[in-house]
Amino acid sequence: MGEHFFKITPDLSFNILLHVATLFAVLVFFRKTCFKIVLSLKTRDSYFHLFILIIIASIPTAFIGFLGKSYVESFMENSSFTAVALVVNGLLLISSTCFLHKLTTSQFATPPSLHLSKKTILIVLLIGVAQGIAIIPGISRSGSTIITALFLGFSGGEAFLFSFLLSIPAIIGAFLFECSHFSLKTLSPSLAVGFVSAFICGLFSIYIVRASLIRGFFPFFGYYCLIIGVAALFFL
Repeated sequence: MGEHFFKITPDLSFNILLHVATLFAVLVFFRKTCFKIVLSLKTRDSYFHLFILIIIASIPTAFIGFLGKSYVESFMENSSFTAVALVVNGLLLISSTCFLHKLTTSQFATPPSLHLSKKTILIVLLIGVAQGIAIIPGISRSGSTIITALFLGFSGGEAFLFSFLLSIPAIIGAFLFECSHFSLKTLSPSLAVGFVSAFICGLFSIYIVRASLIRGFFPFFGYYCLIIGVAALFFL
């Protein structure tokens, strides 16, 4: 919608750099977990189970992303649709009050207790579907995956961790899909500023989501999206 209001068309290379900056933010925040996952490829411990589940959940995301790309591009031209999607996203986030219980910081420090089983595989596939649906403009990727994970029985810490780790293959996939359009000739100081800004904002956003889950403020993101969506419908 920002593109609609400000009459701007972002350069594709700029969008690709924003993807990479977001990826770096996730890798920096979860650097210890990512390191343990890499080590688990040899040790085959619980972090290896987490790695396998992330790969499994990424399958429906890739499938939906590949098939829905052309549809999403048409949605992006319709600001009213994005506004409606924001309203829907807001209602979904608000609904988390029904199953979001008080959390503690310790829940986010313990290793994931996710095990390979038919039930868990089905659950992570559904979370992957939620991430795939989030390619629709106005639908929050982290919001939809965290809400789905919580609804399906994940603890707050597991939902937070799995949601953002699941973004890693998604971002890498999007980068590889678009990198053929990237050109070093387009690099400029403004792109560098955009990259650094996106990295800092991405890192800060992860901290905010974590804090909101711990303090019970997560549904408030829903009220924000709801207000913005309704306001956009009136002004578009």
